[in-house]
Amino acid sequence: MSEKVIIDKRYPLILALKTLDSLKIKLIFASLMPIPFIICGIIAMFFLRADWFKDPFIDSIVLLFTVGQLIALKQYITLYNAASKIRNTIYILKENESEKDLTKLKEILYEKAAPGHVRDLIIRWIDLALQGEPLSFEAIMDNAAIKRYQANDKLISTHININRTTLKLGFLGTLIGLLITFPPMKSAILSLQSSEGEFKFVKDIARAIEGDQYAIFTTLIATGFSIFIELLTIQLLERFTLTLEEANNFLDEWAIAYFRPSLKERGIITSKDRATSLETLVNSKIEENLNKVVKAVDELSKTVDNIVKFQEILNNKVNKLIEYEKDYRSFISSKLNATIKSIGDIDEKTDT
Repeated sequence: MSEKVIIDKRYPLILALKTLDSLKIKLIFASLMPIPFIICGIIAMFFLRADWFKDPFIDSIVLLFTVGQLIALKQYITLYNAASKIRNTIYILKENESEKDLTKLKEILYEKAAPGHVRDLIIRWIDLALQGEPLSFEAIMDNAAIKRYQANDKLISTHININRTTLKLGFLGTLIGLLITFPPMKSAILSLQSSEGEFKFVKDIARAIEGDQYAIFTTLIATGFSIFIELLTIQLLERFTLTLEEANNFLDEWAIAYFRPSLKERGIITSKDRATSLETLVNSKIEENLNKVVKAVDELSKTVDNIVKFQEILNNKVNKLIEYEKDYRSFISSKLNATIKSIGDIDEKTDT
Protein backbone atom coordinates (compact mmCIF):
# COMPACT_ATOMS: atom_id res chain seq x y z
CA MET A 1 0.00 0.00 0.00
CA SER A 2 1.28 3.45 -0.77
CA GLU A 3 1.67 5.92 2.07
CA LYS A 4 -0.48 8.41 0.20
CA VAL A 5 -3.40 6.02 0.25
CA ILE A 6 -3.01 5.12 3.92
CA ILE A 7 -3.23 8.74 5.14
CA ASP A 8 -6.33 9.38 3.01
CA LYS A 9 -9.20 10.46 5.28
CA ARG A 10 -11.59 8.36 3.22
CA TYR A 11 -9.45 5.23 3.57
CA PRO A 12 -11.83 2.45 4.74
CA LEU A 13 -9.73 1.30 7.70
CA ILE A 14 -9.46 4.87 9.03
CA LEU A 15 -13.21 5.34 8.65
CA ALA A 16 -13.81 2.05 10.46
CA LEU A 17 -11.59 3.13 13.37
CA LYS A 18 -13.35 6.50 13.65
CA THR A 19 -16.76 4.80 13.55
CA LEU A 20 -15.77 2.37 16.30
CA ASP A 21 -14.31 5.14 18.47
CA SER A 22 -17.58 7.07 18.22
CA LEU A 23 -19.58 3.91 18.96
CA LYS A 24 -17.53 3.14 22.08
CA ILE A 25 -18.20 6.62 23.50
CA LYS A 26 -21.94 6.26 22.86
CA LEU A 27 -21.97 2.82 24.48
CA ILE A 28 -20.25 4.19 27.60
CA PHE A 29 -23.01 6.80 28.01
CA ALA A 30 -25.70 4.24 27.21
CA SER A 31 -24.40 1.83 29.85
CA LEU A 32 -24.84 4.56 32.47
CA MET A 33 -28.55 4.86 31.70
CA PRO A 34 -30.32 1.59 32.72
CA ILE A 35 -29.73 1.78 36.51
CA PRO A 36 -30.92 5.42 36.80
CA PHE A 37 -33.90 4.56 34.60
CA ILE A 38 -34.84 1.71 36.93
CA ILE A 39 -34.58 4.01 39.96
CA CYS A 40 -36.59 6.76 38.24
CA GLY A 41 -39.24 4.22 37.25
CA ILE A 42 -39.63 2.96 40.82
CA ILE A 43 -39.78 6.53 42.18
CA ALA A 44 -42.47 7.36 39.61
CA MET A 45 -44.42 4.30 40.75
CA PHE A 46 -44.33 5.54 44.36
CA PHE A 47 -45.41 8.96 43.16
CA LEU A 48 -48.40 7.54 41.31
CA ARG A 49 -49.36 4.98 43.95
CA ALA A 50 -47.61 4.54 47.27
CA ASP A 51 -48.70 0.96 47.85
CA TRP A 52 -48.10 -0.33 44.31
CA PHE A 53 -45.63 -2.98 45.53
CA LYS A 54 -48.47 -4.76 47.37
CA ASP A 55 -50.10 -5.71 44.05
CA PRO A 56 -48.40 -8.79 42.51
CA PHE A 57 -49.74 -7.91 39.05
CA ILE A 58 -48.20 -4.44 39.06
CA ASP A 59 -45.04 -5.91 40.56
CA SER A 60 -44.72 -8.20 37.55
CA ILE A 61 -44.86 -5.22 35.15
CA VAL A 62 -42.19 -3.33 37.10
CA LEU A 63 -40.08 -6.47 37.42
CA LEU A 64 -40.31 -7.07 33.66
CA PHE A 65 -39.16 -3.51 32.99
CA THR A 66 -36.28 -3.88 35.49
CA VAL A 67 -35.14 -7.16 33.94
CA GLY A 68 -35.27 -5.59 30.47
CA GLN A 69 -33.06 -2.70 31.56
CA LEU A 70 -30.54 -5.05 33.21
CA ILE A 71 -30.44 -7.10 30.00
CA ALA A 72 -29.90 -3.87 28.04
CA LEU A 73 -27.01 -2.97 30.38
CA LYS A 74 -25.40 -6.33 29.75
CA GLN A 75 -25.90 -5.92 26.00
CA TYR A 76 -24.32 -2.46 26.03
CA ILE A 77 -21.28 -3.90 27.78
CA THR A 78 -21.15 -6.80 25.31
CA LEU A 79 -21.33 -4.40 22.35
CA TYR A 80 -18.61 -2.25 23.90
CA ASN A 81 -16.31 -5.26 24.26
CA ALA A 82 -17.09 -6.34 20.69
CA ALA A 83 -16.35 -2.84 19.36
CA SER A 84 -13.07 -2.79 21.31
CA LYS A 85 -12.01 -6.15 19.86
CA ILE A 86 -12.92 -5.09 16.33
CA ARG A 87 -11.05 -1.80 16.74
CA ASN A 88 -8.00 -3.61 18.09
CA THR A 89 -7.99 -6.00 15.11
CA ILE A 90 -8.48 -3.26 12.50
CA TYR A 91 -5.79 -1.09 14.11
CA ILE A 92 -3.27 -3.95 14.02
CA LEU A 93 -4.27 -4.69 10.42
CA LYS A 94 -3.79 -1.04 9.43
CA GLU A 95 -0.37 -0.89 11.10
CA ASN A 96 0.85 -4.08 9.39
CA GLU A 97 -1.03 -4.10 6.06
CA SER A 98 2.13 -3.10 4.17
CA GLU A 99 3.63 -6.50 5.10
CA LYS A 100 3.99 -8.29 1.77
CA ASP A 101 4.37 -11.74 3.33
CA LEU A 102 0.77 -12.78 3.97
CA THR A 103 1.85 -15.72 6.11
CA LYS A 104 3.69 -13.33 8.42
CA LEU A 105 0.69 -10.96 8.46
CA LYS A 106 -1.48 -13.89 9.47
CA GLU A 107 0.90 -14.73 12.34
CA ILE A 108 0.84 -11.10 13.52
CA LEU A 109 -2.96 -11.14 13.64
CA TYR A 110 -2.95 -14.40 15.60
CA GLU A 111 -0.45 -13.03 18.11
CA LYS A 112 -1.66 -9.44 18.60
CA ALA A 113 -5.29 -9.16 17.50
CA ALA A 114 -8.09 -9.90 19.95
CA PRO A 115 -9.98 -13.14 19.21
CA GLY A 116 -13.27 -12.54 17.48
CA HIS A 117 -15.24 -12.87 14.28
CA VAL A 118 -13.43 -9.97 12.57
CA ARG A 119 -9.98 -11.44 13.18
CA ASP A 120 -11.20 -14.83 11.95
CA LEU A 121 -12.76 -13.18 8.89
CA ILE A 122 -9.54 -11.40 7.94
CA ILE A 123 -7.52 -14.60 8.44
CA ARG A 124 -9.94 -16.45 6.14
CA TRP A 125 -9.37 -13.73 3.52
CA ILE A 126 -5.62 -14.21 3.85
CA ASP A 127 -5.99 -18.00 3.54
CA LEU A 128 -8.05 -17.57 0.36
CA ALA A 129 -5.45 -15.14 -1.00
CA LEU A 130 -2.65 -17.63 -0.29
CA GLN A 131 -4.68 -20.29 -2.11
CA GLY A 132 -5.08 -17.92 -5.06
CA GLU A 133 -8.84 -17.65 -4.59
CA PRO A 134 -9.54 -13.96 -3.77
CA LEU A 135 -12.72 -14.04 -5.84
CA SER A 136 -14.30 -16.03 -2.98
CA PHE A 137 -14.10 -12.98 -0.67
CA GLU A 138 -17.71 -12.01 -1.43
CA ALA A 139 -19.06 -15.41 -0.38
CA ILE A 140 -17.22 -15.16 2.96
CA MET A 141 -18.50 -11.59 3.43
CA ASP A 142 -22.10 -12.57 2.71
CA ASN A 143 -21.89 -15.45 5.17
CA ALA A 144 -20.42 -13.19 7.88
CA ALA A 145 -23.09 -10.52 7.21
CA ILE A 146 -25.87 -13.10 7.62
CA LYS A 147 -24.40 -14.23 10.95
CA ARG A 148 -24.16 -10.61 12.17
CA TYR A 149 -27.74 -9.93 11.10
CA GLN A 150 -28.98 -12.96 13.01
CA ALA A 151 -27.03 -11.93 16.12
CA ASN A 152 -28.35 -8.35 15.94
CA ASP A 153 -31.89 -9.57 15.39
CA LYS A 154 -31.61 -11.81 18.44
CA LEU A 155 -30.22 -8.88 20.45
CA ILE A 156 -33.13 -6.59 19.65
CA SER A 157 -35.86 -9.24 19.61
CA THR A 158 -35.41 -9.74 23.38
CA HIS A 159 -36.60 -6.19 24.07
CA ILE A 160 -39.31 -6.40 21.42
CA ASN A 161 -40.71 -9.43 23.26
CA ILE A 162 -40.44 -7.61 26.60
CA ASN A 163 -42.24 -4.64 25.08
CA ARG A 164 -45.05 -6.81 23.74
CA THR A 165 -45.39 -8.66 27.03
CA THR A 166 -45.57 -5.34 28.93
CA LEU A 167 -48.38 -4.11 26.68
CA LYS A 168 -50.24 -7.40 27.08
CA LEU A 169 -49.94 -7.18 30.85
CA GLY A 170 -51.28 -3.63 30.72
CA PHE A 171 -54.25 -4.76 28.66
CA LEU A 172 -54.83 -7.63 31.07
CA GLY A 173 -54.72 -5.15 33.98
CA THR A 174 -57.36 -3.08 32.20
CA LEU A 175 -59.64 -6.10 31.94
CA ILE A 176 -59.05 -6.94 35.62
CA GLY A 177 -59.92 -3.35 36.58
CA LEU A 178 -63.14 -3.53 34.55
CA LEU A 179 -64.07 -6.83 36.20
CA ILE A 180 -63.55 -5.20 39.58
CA THR A 181 -65.84 -2.37 38.49
CA PHE A 182 -68.87 -4.44 37.50
CA PRO A 183 -69.94 -5.89 40.91
CA PRO A 184 -69.97 -2.51 42.72
CA MET A 185 -71.89 -0.93 39.83
CA LYS A 186 -74.45 -3.68 40.00
CA SER A 187 -74.69 -3.32 43.78
CA ALA A 188 -75.05 0.46 43.47
CA ILE A 189 -77.96 0.10 41.08
CA LEU A 190 -79.67 -2.44 43.31
CA SER A 191 -79.07 -0.30 46.40
CA LEU A 192 -81.46 2.31 45.09
CA GLN A 193 -84.26 -0.09 45.87
CA SER A 194 -83.02 -1.01 49.35
CA SER A 195 -83.69 0.66 52.66
CA GLU A 196 -80.07 1.88 53.01
CA GLY A 197 -80.66 4.24 50.12
CA GLU A 198 -78.20 6.78 48.90
CA PHE A 199 -75.41 5.97 51.37
CA LYS A 200 -74.89 2.46 49.96
CA PHE A 201 -75.19 3.79 46.40
CA VAL A 202 -72.37 6.27 46.98
CA LYS A 203 -70.24 3.59 48.67
CA ASP A 204 -70.68 1.16 45.77
CA ILE A 205 -69.94 3.87 43.21
CA ALA A 206 -66.70 4.65 45.08
CA ARG A 207 -65.72 0.97 44.90
CA ALA A 208 -66.49 0.97 41.16
CA ILE A 209 -64.31 4.05 40.71
CA GLU A 210 -61.47 2.22 42.45
CA GLY A 211 -61.78 -0.55 39.85
CA ASP A 212 -61.64 2.02 37.05
CA GLN A 213 -58.66 3.61 38.71
CA TYR A 214 -56.88 0.24 38.81
CA ALA A 215 -57.61 -0.34 35.13
CA ILE A 216 -56.32 3.09 34.16
CA PHE A 217 -53.27 2.78 36.42
CA THR A 218 -52.14 -0.58 35.01
CA THR A 219 -52.70 0.67 31.46
CA LEU A 220 -50.76 3.83 32.23
CA ILE A 221 -47.66 2.14 33.67
CA ALA A 222 -47.63 -0.59 31.02
CA THR A 223 -47.93 1.97 28.20
CA GLY A 224 -45.34 4.25 29.83
CA PHE A 225 -42.81 1.47 30.25
CA SER A 226 -43.55 0.23 26.73
CA ILE A 227 -42.96 3.67 25.21
CA PHE A 228 -39.79 3.99 27.27
CA ILE A 229 -38.51 0.61 26.05
CA GLU A 230 -39.49 1.38 22.44
CA LEU A 231 -38.06 4.89 22.24
CA LEU A 232 -34.89 4.31 24.21
CA THR A 233 -33.72 0.74 24.55
CA ILE A 234 -34.80 -0.65 21.17
CA GLN A 235 -33.89 2.49 19.23
CA LEU A 236 -30.48 2.70 20.90
CA LEU A 237 -29.70 -0.94 20.22
CA GLU A 238 -30.76 -0.60 16.59
CA ARG A 239 -28.51 2.45 16.14
CA PHE A 240 -25.58 0.74 17.86
CA THR A 241 -25.86 -2.43 15.78
CA LEU A 242 -26.17 -0.38 12.58
CA THR A 243 -23.04 1.57 13.52
CA LEU A 244 -21.19 -1.67 14.21
CA GLU A 245 -22.36 -3.01 10.86
CA GLU A 246 -21.11 0.18 9.19
CA ALA A 247 -17.62 -0.49 10.59
CA ASN A 248 -17.77 -4.05 9.22
CA ASN A 249 -18.83 -2.66 5.83
CA PHE A 250 -15.77 -0.40 5.77
CA LEU A 251 -13.63 -3.48 6.42
CA ASP A 252 -15.32 -5.32 3.53
CA GLU A 253 -14.68 -2.29 1.30
CA TRP A 254 -10.98 -2.39 2.21
CA ALA A 255 -10.77 -6.09 1.35
CA ILE A 256 -12.31 -5.60 -2.10
CA ALA A 257 -10.91 -2.20 -3.09
CA TYR A 258 -7.43 -2.37 -1.55
CA PHE A 259 -6.39 -5.80 -0.29
CA ARG A 260 -7.42 -7.91 -3.28
CA PRO A 261 -5.83 -5.59 -5.91
CA SER A 262 -2.57 -5.60 -3.89
CA LEU A 263 -2.11 -9.37 -4.23
CA LYS A 264 -0.15 -9.03 -7.47
CA GLU A 265 2.30 -6.69 -5.72
CA ARG A 266 2.70 -9.34 -3.03
CA GLY A 267 3.57 -11.97 -5.64
CA ILE A 268 0.33 -13.91 -5.25
CA ILE A 269 -0.82 -15.72 -8.39
CA THR A 270 -4.58 -15.93 -8.30
CA SER A 271 -6.71 -18.58 -9.91
CA LYS A 272 -7.91 -15.96 -12.36
CA ASP A 273 -4.32 -15.19 -13.33
CA ARG A 274 -3.62 -18.90 -13.67
CA ALA A 275 -6.70 -19.31 -15.83
CA THR A 276 -5.64 -16.35 -17.96
CA SER A 277 -2.11 -17.78 -18.33
CA LEU A 278 -3.52 -21.18 -19.21
CA GLU A 279 -5.86 -19.63 -21.73
CA THR A 280 -2.96 -17.71 -23.27
CA LEU A 281 -0.84 -20.87 -23.40
CA VAL A 282 -3.67 -22.86 -24.99
CA ASN A 283 -4.29 -20.10 -27.54
CA SER A 284 -0.58 -19.95 -28.38
CA LYS A 285 -0.47 -23.74 -28.82
CA ILE A 286 -3.56 -23.65 -31.00
CA GLU A 287 -2.07 -20.85 -33.08
CA GLU A 288 1.24 -22.73 -33.37
CA ASN A 289 -0.50 -25.94 -34.45
CA LEU A 290 -2.69 -23.98 -36.82
CA ASN A 291 0.39 -22.45 -38.41
CA LYS A 292 1.87 -25.93 -38.78
CA VAL A 293 -1.32 -27.14 -40.43
CA VAL A 294 -1.33 -24.16 -42.81
CA LYS A 295 2.31 -24.79 -43.65
CA ALA A 296 1.63 -28.49 -44.19
CA VAL A 297 -1.32 -27.62 -46.43
CA ASP A 298 0.89 -25.26 -48.42
CA GLU A 299 3.55 -27.95 -48.82
CA LEU A 300 0.89 -30.47 -49.76
CA SER A 301 -0.50 -28.04 -52.30
CA LYS A 302 2.95 -27.58 -53.80
CA THR A 303 3.45 -31.34 -53.86
CA VAL A 304 0.10 -31.81 -55.58
CA ASP A 305 1.08 -29.14 -58.14
CA ASN A 306 4.34 -30.98 -58.78
CA ILE A 307 2.47 -34.26 -59.14
CA VAL A 308 0.09 -32.64 -61.60
CA LYS A 309 3.02 -31.27 -63.60
CA PHE A 310 4.76 -34.63 -63.50
CA GLN A 311 1.56 -36.33 -64.59
CA GLU A 312 1.31 -33.92 -67.53
CA ILE A 313 4.90 -34.68 -68.53
CA LEU A 314 4.24 -38.38 -68.12
CA ASN A 315 1.13 -38.11 -70.24
CA ASN A 316 3.14 -36.33 -72.92
CA LYS A 317 5.79 -39.05 -72.80
CA VAL A 318 3.15 -41.76 -72.99
CA ASN A 319 1.48 -39.99 -75.91
CA LYS A 320 4.82 -39.75 -77.68
CA LEU A 321 5.49 -43.44 -77.03
CA ILE A 322 2.08 -44.27 -78.43
CA GLU A 323 2.86 -42.19 -81.50
CA TYR A 324 6.27 -43.89 -81.80
CA GLU A 325 4.57 -47.23 -81.48
CA LYS A 326 2.08 -46.32 -84.19
CA ASP A 327 4.89 -45.12 -86.47
CA TYR A 328 6.89 -48.24 -85.75
CA ARG A 329 3.90 -50.51 -86.43
CA SER A 330 3.24 -48.56 -89.63
CA PHE A 331 6.88 -48.91 -90.62
CA ILE A 332 6.91 -52.64 -89.88
CA SER A 333 3.66 -53.10 -91.74
CA SER A 334 4.98 -51.25 -94.78
CA LYS A 335 8.22 -53.21 -94.73
CA LEU A 336 6.31 -56.45 -94.35
CA ASN A 337 4.06 -55.57 -97.27
CA ALA A 338 7.04 -54.60 -99.36
CA THR A 339 8.79 -57.89 -98.57
CA ILE A 340 5.70 -59.88 -99.36
CA LYS A 341 5.34 -58.03 -102.64
CA SER A 342 9.00 -58.65 -103.47
CA ILE A 343 8.63 -62.34 -102.73
CA GLY A 344 5.55 -62.47 -104.97
CA ASP A 345 7.39 -60.85 -107.80
CA ILE A 346 10.30 -63.34 -107.46
CA ASP A 347 7.87 -66.26 -107.52
CA GLU A 348 6.24 -65.01 -110.71
CA LYS A 349 9.62 -64.65 -112.39
CA THR A 350 10.57 -68.16 -111.35
CA ASP A 351 7.41 -69.64 -112.82
CA THR A 352 7.99 -68.02 -116.12
